[in-house]
Amino acid sequence: MISLWSMSGTVFAVIFGVYMLFRATVLEKWGVAAILFGWFATPFVQQGYELGVLGKLLDVFVLVVLLGVSVKVRRVWTLLVCSFQLATTLSHVVVALANWNSSENIGYWAYFTTMGLLGGKGIALAMGIGAWEAAFWRKQPLTPAITI
Repeated sequence: MISLWSMSGTVFAVIFGVYMLFRATVLEKWGVAAILFGWFATPFVQQGYELGVLGKLLDVFVLVVLLGVSVKVRRVWTLLVCSFQLATTLSHVVVALANWNSSENIGYWAYFTTMGLLGGKGIALAMGIGAWEAAFWRKQPLTPAITI
């Protein structure tokens, strides 16, 4: 069972994500939508405590979208969220390498702590920085959610 502190990042991600869907630029909205999609689709594709192949591909997909958004938008929060997503995606690789030729599995609490700090609170914090920047620095008027 994942602890409450690890899941509390979801609350911040929803609050900042919904706010960003109204305040951010169009490309930033695509990045936020990818984060929220990956965040809420992960429980449906994971297999017990294992993320599985689909979950890892989902993290890679979100990383690619965020890298594209970061290159085009050039904001600090997009760089932060890319770095946290990259660390999260690479932690899947590290777990696979650690368990490759070993009879012992890596400790799940260490893995969940990394996921909770980098993939949870780190990404939510980066979206919070983006929300602050969109609200107070740019002061752009409210726009509808995602526009194409």
